[in-house]
Amino acid sequence: MAPTASSTVSERVTSFVADNKRALLVGAAAVVAVGSVGYYLYSSSSSSTSTASGSAGPAAASPDSIARNEAPTAAKKKSKKKKSAKSKPAAAEGPILEERKAKTASVDTIPDSPADLEPKLTEEAIAALSVAERTSKAADFKSRGNDAYKAKKYELAAELYTRAIDSAARPDAMFFSNRSACYLYFKPPRHDLVVQDCNSALAIDKTYVKPLARRANAHEALGNLQEALNDFTAAVILDRFQTAPNNAALDRVLKALAQQTAAETIKVNSVTHCNPVPPHAHLALDRIGH
Repeated sequence: MAPTASSTVSERVTSFVADNKRALLVGAAAVVAVGSVGYYLYSSSSSSTSTASGSAGPAAASPDSIARNEAPTAAKKKSKKKKSAKSKPAAAEGPILEERKAKTASVDTIPDSPADLEPKLTEEAIAALSVAERTSKAADFKSRGNDAYKAKKYELAAELYTRAIDSAARPDAMFFSNRSACYLYFKPPRHDLVVQDCNSALAIDKTYVKPLARRANAHEALGNLQEALNDFTAAVILDRFQTAPNNAALDRVLKALAQQTAAETIKVNSVTHCNPVPPHAHLALDRIGH
């Protein structure tokens, strides 16, 4: 039985990748390295510029930075060390647990769905609030969103993060990053919305590794391997290769992209260079065989 065209192409792809695996990976890695270094240098310069311009704003200081600027007594220092040791969350509990406050609401007090929340503030009502009031409301919505996320009520968490985004006096990359994590657990997952929110987070902070890696995963799920490769490469460079899952994902996507490129190249070549054999050629071949 003669092999089908699809099986022939598949065999040729497998053979091509096996024979040229090293060349494919080295070539792809070289292209990625050049692009990644450019991205890293651009991101570093952008980060330093945004840090310098945003340091004077009210949202630039975090509780940690405020604590570092104080001059506490020795007793206060010991007390802070004990509190931080107790309140530090476990790393394996979830993608945004380190962004939560130590104290969380009881599961019984968390609404079941967005429909159970209080009425949403209008744009006019939000605009009438002072900067301090808007900042306070946004922080409250974010905290409640964290509680809902921990309770695995992802649609509710996404709505609360949306209210935090709408209430904030200035854009906050963490709000968009947290909401993007919720979309991964929708049924079905909304990878398109993950990409959108990660884009928004990275527009605010280009060196924010979490949304960068999350966008890479979303691109991979959507079949956008080149975009996934770019994001994973930038993420591992910015993170100094400290996160094993991102390192493994980079290797996985690089190999998948090499195989895809090889398959497409062989398919194009088979169409453009496959000339039909003239009828008399079979007679010539038979004569040579005899």
